[in-house]
Amino acid sequence: MRQKLYKITPKNRWRLILILSFILLAILLSSLLENKNLNQINSDFTSIYKDRLIPAAEAYFIAEHLHEKDLLLERLVFFQEKDNIKILQKLISKNQAIDSLIVEYEKTYFVNEESKLFQHFKTNLKKYFASENEIIELIQENKLEKTKQIINQETLVLLDSLQKDLHILASIQTKVGKELLDNSRSGFASNNLLYYLRFVLTIVVGFFILLLVRTSGMMSLEKKNYNPLKVIKPEDD
Repeated sequence: MRQKLYKITPKNRWRLILILSFILLAILLSSLLENKNLNQINSDFTSIYKDRLIPAAEAYFIAEHLHEKDLLLERLVFFQEKDNIKILQKLISKNQAIDSLIVEYEKTYFVNEESKLFQHFKTNLKKYFASENEIIELIQENKLEKTKQIINQETLVLLDSLQKDLHILASIQTKVGKELLDNSRSGFASNNLLYYLRFVLTIVVGFFILLLVRTSGMMSLEKKNYNPLKVIKPEDD
């Protein structure tokens, strides 16, 4: 191989060095692209935690509060407990807890389907709160039959719709989270392949550049030592 390299003219040798240098530059640029890809992977994992796991937990707590509110209303109407004031206070505290969770949930990055469904959920939630306020007023007026009618025909229907909305939201979050995870895995796989390919190319290109530079130096030294005009004196007899 060295003999072949010696046969390369100096002009072509430096052209080859320039080409190999451009290849090295391309390898460095690929490193920058890999770093950008890693940042995207990090962003995906952050989104999985921030926009998928946390909102899923918040949706679960909202569903729990709604279920507990329904049980409290049943205690007011069907069991006719005497200490209604404490139950009403609990209902109000549940509303405050739900409002706080809704505020945090709205910070989530929504895909289009999630955004539409969440708006539908908030509309039903307002209707549910209005129905609940009406029930409380009827209880205070001791109109239990009317209260039971509203609960069965309106409040429970709205509650069921809210629970379904939360369930669908949770399923969408799981789906989007899985897509983000798949993208991250694909990014890791491509980065690993790119890393090993770049590593091999760097070694090969570096080897050839060093070899070319070395042979160029040796040829320059040979030219320097070679003098075609030098007179060779004959040896004395």
